[in-house]
Amino acid sequence: MEIQKLIETANDMSANDVCTLIAVFADRVQIFIPPKQGEPMMTRTLDDINPASMNGAIIQINTKEEEV
Repeated sequence: MEIQKLIETANDMSANDVCTLIAVFADRVQIFIPPKQGEPMMTRTLDDINPASMNGAIIQINTKEEEV
């Protein structure tokens, strides 16, 4: 799909639709967290049960708790 068509489709979607779409591709998302001085890079994956949810009018991204 060309980029302009993707932009138009995204702009036509409701926040609930976007939230659902995030849940659909959650297994393909990884969040990189910039390290603080002297600390290693951290990453998080989206939660298996509830990767995204509506929080008022915004979409909340939910990550897994990582065991240390």
